[in-house]
Formats: sequence, C-alpha cells, structure tokens
Amino acid sequence: MVSLGFFRPEWWGLAFFLAVAVGVAVFWSSLWQLWREARPSGVLLRTREGVAFLPPTGQPAAEKTTPDVIVVSEQREPPATGRF
Repeated sequence: MVSLGFFRPEWWGLAFFLAVAVGVAVFWSSLWQLWREARPSGVLLRTREGVAFLPPTGQPAAEKTTPDVIVVSEQREPPATGRF
C-alpha cells in the first residue's frame, strides 16, 4: 500500500488492484497455514488384539517438601554527619 504513492496516475489503478490482490492472497495463505498446523494429529497403534492406548510418559512425582525461606534484610548506612 505504501508503494502506491510512488506510481504515476496512469498506473495507480493497476498498482492498487495488485496491492489488494496480494493482500487478500497473503491473508488466505496465513489462514490456510494456521488451519493446517492447528488440526489435531494423533497416533493410533494397532495390535493383533485391536487398538492399544499408550499413555504419555511423564516425570515421576517428586516428594513434596516445604521450601526453605531465606530473608535478606538491607543494612542501612548511618546518617551523614554533615561532612562533604
């Protein structure tokens, strides 16, 4: 759209049409990419007995402990005595 200011009046209409067409194409391309990457994908494992489910592997739960609390206090300097 910024480039429309650099065209002569004879070419302005064509440049405007091309800018709008490219903008619409980029918009739909972005939506298509979003839909393609956001669709759910799953893995299905087939066995002789039928379909198997594999639960996600996770980290074992750690023991719950109370966290240590550390308090840091600021040491203030004594007030100035009037010397510079």
